[in-house]
Amino acid sequence: MSQPTALLIGGTRNLGPDLAAALLQAGFHLTVLNRGITQGPPLDPQIERLYADRSNEPALTAALGNRDFDVVIDTTLYTGPDAQAAARIFANRTARYVMLSTGQVY
Repeated sequence: MSQPTALLIGGTRNLGPDLAAALLQAGFHLTVLNRGITQGPPLDPQIERLYADRSNEPALTAALGNRDFDVVIDTTLYTGPDAQAAARIFANRTARYVMLSTGQVY
């Protein structure tokens, strides 16, 4: 059985570092995607890093390449257009998509 994979969008502030630690502890191969701008606590060296602005759909798609994930946890979903882009991008690339959002997305 292969190691399950997870993508954490965001990951450097607020819930991100704790989510990353929990995913690693649960046995996931973890990839974190963010802009690379926000300084947070250092991430575990076994975490794969990807950089893109999640609000730029072509850049997000390019950064992901051909990767698929068992679960995607999105901590930076703030707008309807970003939600629509995520639905398109991850439609056939993940078994589970979890978003943490605010009222702005609706």
